Amino acid sequence: MLSIGHIQAGDANAPNVIPDSVRIKGTGRSYSPVIRELLASRLETLAQHCAQGYGAGAEVTYDYQYPVLVNDADATDRAIRAAHTVTSVNPNMTPLLGAEDFAYMLEQRPGAFMMVGNGDTAALHTPHYDFNDDLIPVGVQYWAALVYQELKSA
Repeated sequence: MLSIGHIQAGDANAPNVIPDSVRIKGTGRSYSPVIRELLASRLETLAQHCAQGYGAGAEVTYDYQYPVLVNDADATDRAIRAAHTVTSVNPNMTPLLGAEDFAYMLEQRPGAFMMVGNGDTAALHTPHYDFNDDLIPVGVQYWAALVYQELKSA
Protein backbone atom coordinates (compact mmCIF):
# COMPACT_ATOMS: atom_id res chain seq x y z
CA MET A 1 0.00 0.00 0.00
CA LEU A 2 1.33 3.42 -0.92
CA SER A 3 0.19 6.34 1.23
CA ILE A 4 0.87 9.97 0.41
CA GLY A 5 1.37 12.03 3.55
CA HIS A 6 2.98 15.21 2.21
CA ILE A 7 2.70 17.30 -0.96
CA GLN A 8 4.71 20.50 -1.31
CA ALA A 9 4.63 22.83 -4.32
CA GLY A 10 5.11 26.53 -4.84
CA ASP A 11 5.02 29.30 -2.28
CA ALA A 12 2.02 29.95 -0.05
CA ASN A 13 2.63 33.70 -0.46
CA ALA A 14 2.13 33.50 -4.24
CA PRO A 15 -0.90 31.30 -4.94
CA ASN A 16 -1.14 32.43 -8.57
CA VAL A 17 2.36 31.24 -9.61
CA ILE A 18 2.62 27.76 -11.12
CA PRO A 19 5.50 26.01 -9.36
CA ASP A 20 8.38 24.52 -11.31
CA SER A 21 8.55 21.48 -9.07
CA VAL A 22 6.44 19.42 -6.71
CA ARG A 23 7.68 17.20 -3.90
CA ILE A 24 5.52 14.28 -2.79
CA LYS A 25 6.37 12.15 0.23
CA GLY A 26 4.75 9.06 1.60
CA THR A 27 5.25 5.52 2.76
CA GLY A 28 5.07 2.14 1.11
CA ARG A 29 4.04 -0.83 3.22
CA SER A 30 3.33 -4.44 2.42
CA TYR A 31 2.90 -7.87 3.96
CA SER A 32 5.84 -9.43 2.10
CA PRO A 33 9.33 -8.46 0.92
CA VAL A 34 8.40 -9.37 -2.68
CA ILE A 35 5.49 -6.93 -2.72
CA ARG A 36 7.70 -4.33 -1.05
CA GLU A 37 10.05 -4.51 -4.03
CA LEU A 38 7.13 -4.36 -6.44
CA LEU A 39 5.82 -1.18 -4.78
CA ALA A 40 9.16 0.57 -5.28
CA SER A 41 9.41 -0.57 -8.90
CA ARG A 42 5.84 0.36 -9.80
CA LEU A 43 6.11 3.75 -8.09
CA GLU A 44 9.10 4.59 -10.27
CA THR A 45 7.27 3.50 -13.43
CA LEU A 46 4.08 5.35 -12.50
CA ALA A 47 5.92 8.58 -11.66
CA GLN A 48 7.89 8.50 -14.92
CA HIS A 49 4.83 7.85 -17.07
CA CYS A 50 2.69 10.47 -15.33
CA ALA A 51 5.42 13.08 -15.74
CA GLN A 52 5.97 12.16 -19.42
CA GLY A 53 2.26 12.60 -20.05
CA TYR A 54 2.64 16.27 -19.11
CA GLY A 55 5.99 16.79 -20.83
CA ALA A 56 7.84 16.80 -17.52
CA GLY A 57 10.34 14.60 -15.74
CA ALA A 58 10.26 12.76 -12.43
CA GLU A 59 12.90 11.75 -9.95
CA VAL A 60 11.99 9.05 -7.45
CA THR A 61 13.92 8.36 -4.27
CA TYR A 62 12.57 5.30 -2.50
CA ASP A 63 14.14 4.96 0.94
CA TYR A 64 13.85 1.46 2.30
CA GLN A 65 13.35 1.95 5.98
CA TYR A 66 11.73 -0.64 8.20
CA PRO A 67 11.59 -4.11 6.63
CA VAL A 68 8.42 -6.16 6.45
CA LEU A 69 7.69 -7.71 9.85
CA VAL A 70 7.08 -11.43 9.42
CA ASN A 71 6.50 -13.56 12.52
CA ASP A 72 8.00 -17.04 12.68
CA ALA A 73 5.12 -19.58 12.80
CA ASP A 74 6.63 -21.74 15.57
CA ALA A 75 7.60 -18.74 17.72
CA THR A 76 4.12 -17.29 17.24
CA ASP A 77 2.48 -20.54 18.35
CA ARG A 78 4.64 -20.59 21.49
CA ALA A 79 3.91 -16.93 22.24
CA ILE A 80 0.17 -17.48 21.83
CA ARG A 81 0.30 -20.53 24.09
CA ALA A 82 1.95 -18.47 26.85
CA ALA A 83 -0.48 -15.56 26.37
CA HIS A 84 -3.45 -17.92 26.71
CA THR A 85 -2.32 -18.67 30.28
CA VAL A 86 -2.69 -14.98 31.16
CA THR A 87 -5.53 -13.49 29.12
CA SER A 88 -7.78 -13.96 26.13
CA VAL A 89 -5.99 -14.03 22.78
CA ASN A 90 -7.02 -13.27 19.21
CA PRO A 91 -4.69 -15.54 17.17
CA ASN A 92 -6.43 -14.56 13.91
CA MET A 93 -5.80 -10.85 14.11
CA THR A 94 -5.85 -9.05 10.77
CA PRO A 95 -2.26 -8.24 9.72
CA LEU A 96 -1.19 -4.64 10.16
CA LEU A 97 0.84 -2.45 7.84
CA GLY A 98 2.72 -0.70 10.62
CA ALA A 99 6.41 0.09 10.60
CA GLU A 100 8.21 -1.55 13.48
CA ASP A 101 11.93 -1.76 14.28
CA PHE A 102 11.42 -5.26 15.74
CA ALA A 103 11.29 -6.37 12.09
CA TYR A 104 15.09 -5.98 11.96
CA MET A 105 15.43 -8.50 14.76
CA LEU A 106 13.07 -10.94 13.03
CA GLU A 107 15.28 -10.79 9.93
CA GLN A 108 18.10 -12.18 12.07
CA ARG A 109 16.33 -14.57 14.43
CA PRO A 110 12.96 -16.32 14.53
CA GLY A 111 10.49 -14.62 16.83
CA ALA A 112 7.02 -13.18 17.18
CA PHE A 113 5.77 -9.63 17.56
CA MET A 114 2.83 -9.65 19.96
CA MET A 115 0.42 -6.83 20.72
CA VAL A 116 -1.37 -6.23 24.00
CA GLY A 117 -4.74 -4.57 23.59
CA ASN A 118 -5.05 -1.15 25.17
CA GLY A 119 -8.80 -0.88 25.56
CA ASP A 120 -10.93 1.99 24.38
CA THR A 121 -8.51 4.79 23.50
CA ALA A 122 -7.36 6.78 20.50
CA ALA A 123 -4.97 5.12 18.07
CA LEU A 124 -1.27 4.89 18.79
CA HIS A 125 0.88 7.76 17.42
CA THR A 126 -1.89 10.32 17.78
CA PRO A 127 -1.99 13.20 20.27
CA HIS A 128 -5.00 11.66 22.01
CA TYR A 129 -3.49 8.21 22.69
CA ASP A 130 -3.55 7.25 26.36
CA PHE A 131 -1.62 4.17 27.47
CA ASN A 132 -3.67 2.02 29.84
CA ASP A 133 -1.40 1.62 32.88
CA ASP A 134 -3.69 -1.10 34.23
CA LEU A 135 -2.31 -3.41 31.52
CA ILE A 136 1.25 -3.35 32.86
CA PRO A 137 0.65 -6.36 35.16
CA VAL A 138 -0.85 -8.30 32.21
CA GLY A 139 2.28 -7.62 30.16
CA VAL A 140 4.54 -8.68 33.02
CA GLN A 141 2.49 -11.85 33.58
CA TYR A 142 2.72 -12.65 29.86
CA TRP A 143 6.51 -12.33 29.78
CA ALA A 144 6.87 -14.39 32.96
CA ALA A 145 4.61 -17.09 31.49
CA LEU A 146 6.61 -17.13 28.25
CA VAL A 147 9.94 -17.42 30.08
CA TYR A 148 8.58 -20.17 32.35
CA GLN A 149 7.16 -22.07 29.37
CA GLU A 150 10.41 -21.84 27.40
CA LEU A 151 12.61 -22.82 30.34
CA LYS A 152 10.33 -25.76 31.15
CA SER A 153 10.57 -27.06 27.57
CA ALA A 154 14.36 -26.67 27.35
